[in-house]
Amino acid sequence: MMGLWFLLSVALIGFVCTAKICLVLWRWWCERLKYLEKITIIKSISVDYVSNVIVPDVLGEDLHLDYILFTPRGLLVIDFRDISGNLFCSDQMSEWTIINGAHRSTFSNPQNYMHNRVAAVSNIASGLVVEGRVVFSRRVIFPKGVPSMTVPEANLARIMFIGDQALARLSVVQWLPIWERIKMQLKPSPMGRK
Repeated sequence: MMGLWFLLSVALIGFVCTAKICLVLWRWWCERLKYLEKITIIKSISVDYVSNVIVPDVLGEDLHLDYILFTPRGLLVIDFRDISGNLFCSDQMSEWTIINGAHRSTFSNPQNYMHNRVAAVSNIASGLVVEGRVVFSRRVIFPKGVPSMTVPEANLARIMFIGDQALARLSVVQWLPIWERIKMQLKPSPMGRK
């Protein structure tokens, strides 16, 4: 009888461990798919890009940038926000509110920080046009509208569409030396996010 309980205990422990491993692998796989989808979108709207870099601001302090995209329109600075829920926000609001079920939290308007990031990149961009967008994950709903420098991830490829990649590459040939100089001035960020 004792041997049967021992075998059942070992089988149960094995089952629980296997289930936990499967859950961890499933979460990793889902995060990996989200990351690959994000990179596919970024590649479709840019000729080249850098990610997780630091750029000095006008005061010499380091600013983390999730992405800088080199596009036919110039440079696009992107700050990704991976949250979920209903986001109540506007250009004028200093605090934005996210409500996800019974959970409610606020955070500072990220567009204010985006202005600083765009200014810092413009400082080293040698005349290239620099724009910035705060991109929220597909799990965010904007019940009161989307602010001017904010884009839902689901709309990013449509809003920033560049068309044929080969033509886009040809259209930026004259700016490639500037882009390469910009990339050389950037440092890897220790805050690297996916």
